[in-house]
Amino acid sequence: MRNKRIDYSEMRTKILCLFLEKADIEGTSFFNCIDYLLDMTEGLTEDDDIYEALSQRKLQYREYIRKREEFETLLRKGNLETLSFKGISVPFINMDDMQKRIVIIDTITLAVYGKIVYCL
Repeated sequence: MRNKRIDYSEMRTKILCLFLEKADIEGTSFFNCIDYLLDMTEGLTEDDDIYEALSQRKLQYREYIRKREEFETLLRKGNLETLSFKGISVPFINMDDMQKRIVIIDTITLAVYGKIVYCL
């Protein structure tokens, strides 16, 4: 946290304190969650609901994964050139990264709010 150049607003300080107080995790997962919280809250204002922002991010990541899976299904049925001629572009999504981010969001919301964001 010392090397981060972040404005520690009241909202950001509050969520970090809640996480530090309630989180019962250790190791790299703990630091990944802290880093994610610091980065995620950067674009938020004092009036924004952090749980809602985390929920929206998780939904967005699930949508990215869904699009990537759809593309891979299409790719199994044809080849890249055919898809390109049809106007279908390659979604450059790192599936592992998206899944790790979803786990981080679940860890944060479970620790701070006592619930996980459910999305289909």
